[in-house]
Amino acid sequence: VDTISGGGGDDDYDYKTKDLAVDLASPLVAYKLVSSVLNQEVPPWLDAIILLSALGAAWVVFTDNGALDGNLQ
Repeated sequence: VDTISGGGGDDDYDYKTKDLAVDLASPLVAYKLVSSVLNQEVPPWLDAIILLSALGAAWVVFTDNGALDGNLQ
């Protein structure tokens, strides 16, 4: 039986630091984009958190940082 995720892929996927960074930042960035499209105002403090999380995720991905890989197993 296939899993819900759709392909019955590798059951031993190693969750990496890059995955964590993107998983944490993507809902915030999506919220910012949807708010922008709907012309809703985002408070400045939340806008700063969204910007920092997006920059942090980009830094982790582009520098291939794996500092938390050992802790995510």
